[in-house]
Amino acid sequence: MEKTYRTKRPPYGFRFLDPENTHNLEKTRRKIQDLLNEEKYQPVTPATIDFPETFETYESYSSFRFRDSLGEDLWLRSDATVQVMKGFANLIERTSTQKTEANYYYFLPVFRDIRKNYPKNREVYQVGVESIGQSAEQCVPNLLVIVDKIMKSIFKRECKILLGDVAIFNYISDVWANENLKEICLKRDVPALNEALISLGWSEDSAHEISCLLLIPPSLGVWKQRWKNLKTIIKNPDQRAVAEQIEIKCEKLITLTEKMSELSIEVSWEPLLIRNVNYYTGFIFEGYVSGSPQALLRGGSYDNLVSKYANMDLPASGFAMDVSSLITL
Repeated sequence: MEKTYRTKRPPYGFRFLDPENTHNLEKTRRKIQDLLNEEKYQPVTPATIDFPETFETYESYSSFRFRDSLGEDLWLRSDATVQVMKGFANLIERTSTQKTEANYYYFLPVFRDIRKNYPKNREVYQVGVESIGQSAEQCVPNLLVIVDKIMKSIFKRECKILLGDVAIFNYISDVWANENLKEICLKRDVPALNEALISLGWSEDSAHEISCLLLIPPSLGVWKQRWKNLKTIIKNPDQRAVAEQIEIKCEKLITLTEKMSELSIEVSWEPLLIRNVNYYTGFIFEGYVSGSPQALLRGGSYDNLVSKYANMDLPASGFAMDVSSLITL
């Protein structure tokens, strides 16, 4: 006689790394640490909690908010970049020397407040790298080389880098003044951008072409030729001036893309690449590996973060890599 046995579903809650993956995490951490030490980066440890305004200024989602015994609002760490910049400002304030350059790295978990049983992890173990005092043009290529070394020598994986420049989005946002533009870019919604441009008086042909070239661009060589052709079909002088300014804004991104290709680092580019975190001011990048639909690497330049907390205006760039996901792929 057949018997039906009751089965249990896995319980809701937080996953943990089993002994094997915990061992792999520690082994991987040591290897990355050795590599970053060789690159002259120094370890730091951002605080686990901070005041909500540290994160709310730059993030569009919530984290774990709670209160201490005196009623002060606190927030569990959700982004270590802001805390490193804030810590650097405190270091300057409390020492007699005025540092203008620093290279830091950290290993720690960051926390996300998400729905119960949502497929993304609430706790993500990261390695983060922050460079302060060098321009994005100097620093970001070096950061991408470090990423390539980590991925190939430690994780034995190819990482596809996607490059963008927030300055392009900021310019277009000012010119086109569309309240839905950020959502359109996050979703890479070509029909929505096409419709928005037509409503602003662009022809159907030019609106469709510019939408495709900005949100789902072809290879760099093809893009340059198609953009050149695009300018010939735009009859309105004001619209042609906008197209020419977009082309100028793309020059730094094109130069970075070509430089990475010369270094045999696999890259693609997307002029309107942006993220929900809004402290980026210029270059922005994401990294993807086979086996994960999500970006396991995120970074870029944020030249306004240091001046937010210190009386000096210093550029900064960095990245964070999801190590816990990489070791379990």
